[in-house]
Amino acid sequence: MLLNLGAKCGLPAFREKAMDTVLPGFYGDLSRGSCSLKGPRVVFGQREAEELGADMFMETGFFRDAVWLDKMGMYAKQSLNSSSLPAIIDNFSPPDDIIAIVVDSDVSSKYEQGGVAPIEPWNGYVFASQVPHDMQIQLYGEEYYWRRMEKCCEILKDKLFIKIHPKIKDTEVIARMRDIAGKYGSTVGWCDMSDTSGWKEVLCFNSGFVVDCWMRGIPTHTFSNGSLYALNERYLFRGLDPFSAPRARKVVNFLMWRYCLPLGLTAEQWEEVFNIYHASDELFPLPVEYSWGYWFKKRYLERLR
Repeated sequence: MLLNLGAKCGLPAFREKAMDTVLPGFYGDLSRGSCSLKGPRVVFGQREAEELGADMFMETGFFRDAVWLDKMGMYAKQSLNSSSLPAIIDNFSPPDDIIAIVVDSDVSSKYEQGGVAPIEPWNGYVFASQVPHDMQIQLYGEEYYWRRMEKCCEILKDKLFIKIHPKIKDTEVIARMRDIAGKYGSTVGWCDMSDTSGWKEVLCFNSGFVVDCWMRGIPTHTFSNGSLYALNERYLFRGLDPFSAPRARKVVNFLMWRYCLPLGLTAEQWEEVFNIYHASDELFPLPVEYSWGYWFKKRYLERLR
């Protein structure tokens, strides 16, 4: 197996945790970020993953301490954009619907939502910003991303709130948001998910934040052909039908139980998962016992004891 961590790894925290979990079984020299063993080739967090001849692709998301593993590719090429997925989700029944306890436990996002100055409950539209050097933005170019943000401000004006991403600390980036919003009377700031009752719709480039919204039945739109584009634009909206909150709930459960894995699997468990994926003809061969949903439910119940 060749598991390549890569210099363009998504979250530095993943490297640190990987050293205690995945790393001992598969990584040799962390400075090289890879080590060869027999079996499939897995690439983590690299935009050029397809060019590396990988068999599987891995990245963080869409929940706290979660990663996804995909047999088709990254972002637009992910199996989540497969034309067969709507039928698979329609026929899917989760072992348990744990959305309520996930939301209550405040681990619905892989990031802490909030900031230094949370706003009052917002009534209107929300633009969920992303870190400009995010790999999915880089596929289109930062200027394209900024133009989409400005277009939303131009159309929605004072009805739009631009939510600053929890990881954005760059004052120049925040200043640019404020400059764009200021032209049209839009608002910029931080907010958490404590009161979303007034949110009419969340707009984003291609952010995993939409999963947080789907849990709460909030309509979302994405502007780029990334990981969740097909699910959002072709499944949750069907033709002229309005956004479907029940279908959104099904999607979230599917991500929990059939797509995402917990970060804390042991090296032996990772090896078993990689081999299962490599040998299977299914798009989503994840065993329930290795799913993020199974891991979270078990951890949650243990805390109640």
